[in-house]
Amino acid sequence: MTLLHYIVDIALNENPSLLDFTIQLTSVKETSRLSLETLATEVREWKSQIDDLQKELLEADTDLTDFMKGLLIFLLERVVSSPNFYTFFQDS
Repeated sequence: MTLLHYIVDIALNENPSLLDFTIQLTSVKETSRLSLETLATEVREWKSQIDDLQKELLEADTDLTDFMKGLLIFLLERVVSSPNFYTFFQDS
């Protein structure tokens, strides 16, 4: 019996839920295929689209502008102003 077998046996006896971590790893394979360059490109595209939307709303009807204001604020807060995510990609 190896040390790993021993640890697994103890985990099975004491707390079997400890061995459920493999269920949480199902998306790791898909996520590992993403590159920082791809993410940076997507964030830049989002920012460009948000900027375009903002310009179009300046020229749009007041009713549409009022309707879209909430969405625009949400996008600006979540995508453009994210301090930990977007600023990391600005330098890329």
